[in-house]
Amino acid sequence: MLKWNYPITLFLLLVVLSIGYWAYKGSLDTTITATTKPDSHNPDYFLDQATIIKYSHQGTLDYKLSSDNISHYRKNNITLLKHPLMTSYRKSGQVTKAKAVHGKLLSGHNTLVLWDKVVMTQTPDKASEKVRMDTEYLTILSNKSIAETDAPVLISSKNNIVRAIGMQTFYDKGLIQLKSRVRGINEPD
Repeated sequence: MLKWNYPITLFLLLVVLSIGYWAYKGSLDTTITATTKPDSHNPDYFLDQATIIKYSHQGTLDYKLSSDNISHYRKNNITLLKHPLMTSYRKSGQVTKAKAVHGKLLSGHNTLVLWDKVVMTQTPDKASEKVRMDTEYLTILSNKSIAETDAPVLISSKNNIVRAIGMQTFYDKGLIQLKSRVRGINEPD
């Protein structure tokens, strides 16, 4: 009888140990679950050497916005730009270009904020000459064809140099409104 008890006991012990091992191993969760939230400090997408093109409702080219680097942030829906260049095309044939070291395209893509060495140029149409505006900060409202700043601005053309603090330009109409401390030099031909 002892002869049979030993193998049966050993067999039962192995079965119990196997079931226990299987139950223990099955209860271990070896998968790592990612519980990360989208980081508001990191972009949800970025592009290098990108160009954004916008057309009007009539199908004509409204503007092109090129940048060395574009980074979009989902939390506040802004797009940061490195070395942006915005080229606006008007019905009159006038082309306005604005470039800077940094830029920010706000939600809706109708407001572009430029800062650090901002240069805006307007190519001449039939009735005007080329105008260049230099400032450190400029807000462009593309849907209203307005550019404005409260910073010091230098406006230069073929025979004129004007310095002012603050400006609003209606580049679709060819008008520039200077806000304060306006000083200028006009040299006739």
